[in-house]
Amino acid sequence: MTHFMGVVIACLEAADFDPVDIRELANRLQEIAIERPDLVERYGKALAARDAGELERLWFQCLLVLKSWDNLRINAMTGRLHIGHGSRSFPLFPRVFQIWPRAE
Repeated sequence: MTHFMGVVIACLEAADFDPVDIRELANRLQEIAIERPDLVERYGKALAARDAGELERLWFQCLLVLKSWDNLRINAMTGRLHIGHGSRSFPLFPRVFQIWPRAE
């Protein structure tokens, strides 16, 4: 099972955020997931399609409840999560390295 908005959590872990803050956000997102199963369904589809635009719209819906996490922003054009007002950003969909030989 995929955690609701797990891509945001993964980016925060990559950014070395405080684990307590990450856990708090993950718990709040799970509460949203329980209250809004429609968002969970949309998240699953967006994740499967690697649709950063839909993830941006979903994150905005979450921010309506979270409010205190408005320093995080998803940029649909670049497919990155931006942290604060600086230049720190992380890809929502990191490249997967090919580990098998190419077919010739």
